[in-house]
Amino acid sequence: MTSLPNVVPTKRLGLITPPSNPTVELELRALCPLACGVHSTRLPLFPGQPLEVRQVQYVEHYPRLIQSFGVLAIDAFMVGITGPSYSLTPEQDVERSRALSNGAGGRPVIQASMAIRETLAALGADKVYLFSPYPGWLTEKSAAYWSACGFQLSGVFKVSEEFRAYDLTTEEVLDGLAKIQVPKGAVVLMSGTGMATVDAMVRVAGSGGPVLVSSNLACAFAALKLFGLPPSEHFRAASPALVPYLAKG
Repeated sequence: MTSLPNVVPTKRLGLITPPSNPTVELELRALCPLACGVHSTRLPLFPGQPLEVRQVQYVEHYPRLIQSFGVLAIDAFMVGITGPSYSLTPEQDVERSRALSNGAGGRPVIQASMAIRETLAALGADKVYLFSPYPGWLTEKSAAYWSACGFQLSGVFKVSEEFRAYDLTTEEVLDGLAKIQVPKGAVVLMSGTGMATVDAMVRVAGSGGPVLVSSNLACAFAALKLFGLPPSEHFRAASPALVPYLAKG
């Protein structure tokens, strides 16, 4: 029997994720090297509540879940959900991250939206084409948020009028990407930590198409940049464009 690699993380990331999200933990583990420990906790269930109500309720539980890691030596926290940020102005979103970090004893708390902003800034992006697995109302909120952040919105592709982030297959993501016409210089933003994107990005990397940024890729980028750690092989394969901005392995 092959033994597990004996790797003690040099940095530990505390991940907060929605209760039914099937993707963010798996993709972060694939995108980060083993030197980055990924430890997760899940937001509570709110049975019968619609998505727009749940997103408000989730935010109220962020501080408690940050504390729920107890004495585990977490170096930074990642809020692995984008939707609640889209009801805020960019300035309010920054302030929320600041308040959460202050409540975490000064340890950084990075919201997925802030990770995306950092990633787009690293790429020097000023134009964004939004690829959305959200229902119409949340797609509109996300488009308004990114426009308010100063990005020129080059287009919006909605996979469905329903929330599809959790059940999209790689083939469906690839099919959607093949349908869009992205202007030169625009970055495709695949928003939603529940949407599986890494395999799709690996399969189209190097094809000469637009640069792709997903929520989970951005979360990994922000964490590795903060920790001074190199990307994993999966990260390198999924996003060659971002590799130069991270530490060399």
